[in-house]
This record gives sequence, C-alpha cells and structure tokens, in this order.
Amino acid sequence: MKKIDMLTPIGILIGISMVVFGVISSGGMSGFLAFIDVPSILIVLGGVFGTLLSNLFFQPIAAKLVGKTEHELFVKEVIIEGVIGLQAGQNSRFVQAKLKVFAPVEKRKLEEKREHVREA
Repeated sequence: MKKIDMLTPIGILIGISMVVFGVISSGGMSGFLAFIDVPSILIVLGGVFGTLLSNLFFQPIAAKLVGKTEHELFVKEVIIEGVIGLQAGQNSRFVQAKLKVFAPVEKRKLEEKREHVREA
C-alpha cells in the first residue's frame, strides 16, 4: 500500500475535526447544535465509515487479489514456455531445466536435494 494512500484518511479525519472544532469555538455548543442537522451528520459519518472500511477491508482485499492475479499470470507464462518448447521439438529434460529457472532459488535447492536422494 502506498504511503499516500495511508495518509489520505488521516487528512480527511483531521479536516472534519477542524471544521467541527471551528464551529464549536465560534458559536459555543448552541451554535454547533444549530449548525448540525441530519444531512450534515450523515455526510460526516459517511466520510468516516467510508474511510475506515476502505483502509480496514477493501484495500487489503485488493492487495491480495493483485498478488493472486500476478501469481496466476506467472504460472500461465511458465506453462506457455513449456508448451512452446515441447512443440518446437526440444528435449523434455532441456525444457525442464529451462523452466527451473523460473522457480525461486529455495525451491530449486529443495528439488536438487530430492534428486540427489533419488539417485542414491
């Protein structure tokens, strides 16, 4: 999540609170109560709850979906590379070695250990 995305709700809340405190300080509580009506309360509550919902629920869900989508695209690219290699008539061992480059280093090392155990 970007730093600006995290600062936006804080700015909104500071702005709303400054307006409320400005109204209270200029006319006292009676001036504040005369200023506030139901639509104004709904606007303030909508902004606060919208900000909270966005930061607590929707942005984390969106980040997870982006990660899953990127992973799916990566897997499909690897599959396509393998199919293209086999269709081109390359040896399956060569294609396997070529596709291992896509795997993370930890998984490659684990696979090498498994191959050494199988050979022994």
